[in-house]
Amino acid sequence: RVAQDPYSDTAQAMSNHIRVLNSSMYALYRPTDRITLMGSYSYRDYSDNNDANDFMGSASYLFLRKPVALAIGYRARFLDFRTQTGSGYFDPNDFSSHVLFLNGSFELGKFYGYAEPYYGYQTFTRYEEGSHAMIAGATGMLGYRFSKHLAAEVNGEVGDFAVSSSGASNYYLLGGRLIINF
Repeated sequence: RVAQDPYSDTAQAMSNHIRVLNSSMYALYRPTDRITLMGSYSYRDYSDNNDANDFMGSASYLFLRKPVALAIGYRARFLDFRTQTGSGYFDPNDFSSHVLFLNGSFELGKFYGYAEPYYGYQTFTRYEEGSHAMIAGATGMLGYRFSKHLAAEVNGEVGDFAVSSSGASNYYLLGGRLIINF
């Protein structure tokens, strides 16, 4: 995947007209029907002469299939920016996180969804100050299929995972989308 997008996570980044060219790739491998291994790499080139390398890997084990699919897993991430620019986005040096998660998903008639609480540890340096903290949060989605061509979803996230929140200490996100398939 290669995409160039405006960076719209914070008002400061929008007022600085930050754009990012994101080049990414990922691999998914299922050695059994219960084990999933995933790895990804992204290189991001920012319009304010900054760039970042982002590596992520996870392993999960599906231990229940019905009535709700439940999987437990571990996710590690390493993210490193060349410098801190002060342009309005979270740009740490040597960011690393280690997270345990529980993922539950379901389909019940026309309803479907998932929830994923997590708990772990993150560390990074920004503006020559180190941060080491325990983190926790959850993400989830609830959807409804009106037909095979139309669905609506509501999604949300809450936590204190620095990479998900543009550097804020605590955050919440709420959104929705309408899906039309032709």
